Amino acid sequence: MDVTGFGPSNEISDHNISQFLQLLPTDTAIGLCNLYFVNVNTAFRRYTKTLSRQLTSRIAKRIIFPSGLHEFNEFIAPSDLRLPKSTTSLEADANISIVGVNKLTPGKPPAPVLFKIGHEVIQIVMVRMTYSGIGSRETSCD
Repeated sequence: MDVTGFGPSNEISDHNISQFLQLLPTDTAIGLCNLYFVNVNTAFRRYTKTLSRQLTSRIAKRIIFPSGLHEFNEFIAPSDLRLPKSTTSLEADANISIVGVNKLTPGKPPAPVLFKIGHEVIQIVMVRMTYSGIGSRETSCD
């Protein structure tokens, strides 16, 4: 699932998530392979903290946050992905990539940041190892 444009207006209420999980057949939850969230931004990271309270540990363990399409291809072959152009273009159309930049936050160590500049988008990617309650590795694309 591409969550590039995720924001507060896209959040599903806790009540609706709870109802959905109650309606979800047990066999479906058990048969669930993995959920992949690509292009995770800060708003989605905040949302996953509240979402993690609703999910069972069986489902939560199957959620993966690949850092990009190259890492996504380690799980699923590129020929099997069938992703929309809007998702693949974020990495494929980046004309300029600027590396060696650090995000400076008072009281925290510098965090490496990658700038990807394309024809239609500017993407700031910050890879950091965190635990959100759902996945153990997240990449923030703000």
